[in-house]
Amino acid sequence: MTTRIAFLGAGVVGNAALSLACHYNSRLHLEKVSGDDLEIAYVLVQDLDKEREFILLSEGRLTTNFDEILADPSVNVVVSLLGDTTIEFEYC
Repeated sequence: MTTRIAFLGAGVVGNAALSLACHYNSRLHLEKVSGDDLEIAYVLVQDLDKEREFILLSEGRLTTNFDEILADPSVNVVVSLLGDTTIEFEYC
């Protein structure tokens, strides 16, 4: 089974979480530990044109539209790394 994750935010914390997710998925074979394969489906960002430190896996995509994430029934998990609870509650 594949667990498709959407990350909300790609700042300092989001970048670190994405880097770890990519590293552990490819290096330690997360599917052997959990039984699931990890796939980053979306990363919600404020600016699509901003240079990023992380390298997004080929299947993942950057978006500025939270509704796009909500409309995708294949997304199993949404991880909020925005750091601003006001914005986070707006998405709830």
